[in-house]
Amino acid sequence: MKNVKILMVEDDELNIKMVSSFLKDMYVIECARSGDEALKKSIDHKYDVFLMDIGLKKEMTGLDVTNKLRKMPDYKDTPIIALTAYALSGDKQRIIEAGCSHYLSKPFTRQQLLLLLENALNSNNI
Repeated sequence: MKNVKILMVEDDELNIKMVSSFLKDMYVIECARSGDEALKKSIDHKYDVFLMDIGLKKEMTGLDVTNKLRKMPDYKDTPIIALTAYALSGDKQRIIEAGCSHYLSKPFTRQQLLLLLENALNSNNI
């Protein structure tokens, strides 16, 4: 699956390093540290899946970015996996209803992330 291109939208350097170390040998992974950067990269490149932090601290949240991606023809059905600290009752449903296709609450293990990625990619025939 080394040809699968992932854009991780994350503003926390520790989370970027952790997820990158989990995936570096299996996928092509790029990072955007803000919603604006994610949207610009999404126009310039084609990604197979997004790993979306919901609690971005800058101009827009991960749900704002997700909403904008879903309006782009290239990304209306692309897997968007929410990687988030929002883990209260109802958060998962709210995030899925807002456009994310999958949800994983922080902290998570490498195995949990790999399994979810595999399921997301298989469900989209990637």
